[in-house]
Amino acid sequence: MSLRITILTPYYPPEMGAPPARLHEIAVRLKQFGHDVTVVTAFPNRPVGRIYEGYSGKFRDCSEEDGVRVIRTWIKPSASSASFSSRTINDLSFTWSSGWTTCSLLGKQDVLIVQNPPLFSALSAAHIAHKTGAKIVMWCGDIWPDVLLQSGQMNPGVMATLMRKMQQYAFKSSSLLAVTNPKIANDTQKSYECPPVTVWSNGVDTCVFNPNQRSEKVREALGVEEHDLLVGYVGLHGRFQGLDAILDAAEILKNRGDIRFVFVGAGVEKDRLMERSERSKLKNVRFLDPKPKSEMPSLVASCDVSVVSLLGRMPGTMPSKFYEAVASGSIPLTAKGCEAASLVKKYTAGVLYEPGDGQSAANALLHVRDLDKSDVEKMRLNCRELSMRFDRDKLAAFVNSTLEALMAGEALPPVDW
Repeated sequence: MSLRITILTPYYPPEMGAPPARLHEIAVRLKQFGHDVTVVTAFPNRPVGRIYEGYSGKFRDCSEEDGVRVIRTWIKPSASSASFSSRTINDLSFTWSSGWTTCSLLGKQDVLIVQNPPLFSALSAAHIAHKTGAKIVMWCGDIWPDVLLQSGQMNPGVMATLMRKMQQYAFKSSSLLAVTNPKIANDTQKSYECPPVTVWSNGVDTCVFNPNQRSEKVREALGVEEHDLLVGYVGLHGRFQGLDAILDAAEILKNRGDIRFVFVGAGVEKDRLMERSERSKLKNVRFLDPKPKSEMPSLVASCDVSVVSLLGRMPGTMPSKFYEAVASGSIPLTAKGCEAASLVKKYTAGVLYEPGDGQSAANALLHVRDLDKSDVEKMRLNCRELSMRFDRDKLAAFVNSTLEALMAGEALPPVDW
């Protein structure tokens, strides 16, 4: 079955992060399955808050990227660290430009896959679906406002109520809801009126991220000795990530010359974290700017431990950096209370700490440091074995079979978690 598929998302490469990577990989693989795939996205602008070089001065642009037709539309730039109102204007601008300027380029479509959040995408999705005849598949990385309330980033009130109503509209206008893990699927069906629900998890390209990418040159460049335990955090330095606890652990362990920390990335919290580290004279901590995508596999694999942190216990949350860590054979130091924690325990694929508790994180790292070499190797093999369940090729095949079942009016394939 060959389908005409449109993917609607404001996040797409060259922007970095989990949503751009996930949607790009799915678009390319659906194209390889023989479908006609178009991505409707914004001109890249995050996290810096300005249109990337080479994309400015345009209202709309059409190109082919990795065999996929990509339609980029205007967006009011906004940095990831910007105010709520600025980010709202950013979302609304893409909602307008994507919904009302692309239908003439799309023609008839079978499926419209929509990245959610942002919530406003539901408005442009409804318009595009009406004009093209597509069935809407709402793909939710997080359920807003639920996750914002749960993490303390939002308080109950009028805004939360309005966001919940918008989310309910998004679900009711869809033919299928895809979420990233079974916990979210169960909770969402209890809290909202939903169409049929399936699980399209995040994943990892296990050919790109693998233990063979480990590099002594990378470790040497970071000032790490051969037998040091290198603890790495690679990703967004935001409030949601709870990185103060990891700095607390670094401070507790600052007299251990054999345990080193490196933080790679950008975000609203980075400057404050760097100032705190400098103020505390943490010689065992380094901060680095974001690295190109091509350098990420060797960087992650060269870390003995990869930090998978959260601000608090977050049931239903599955941090995307967990997948790259386990695929690389880098032991994940994982926050308790998230969905990744249950996998760590089930497969003995990492160590756990209490989010927000630096002593707990330090104890977990000392446990890894004290393991026999054979036990460390066994844990890394467990990580690699676990990662194969989330290989992007396998996940894309499941997405493909789900879409074909949806269009044929057949039962959805069962979820294997």
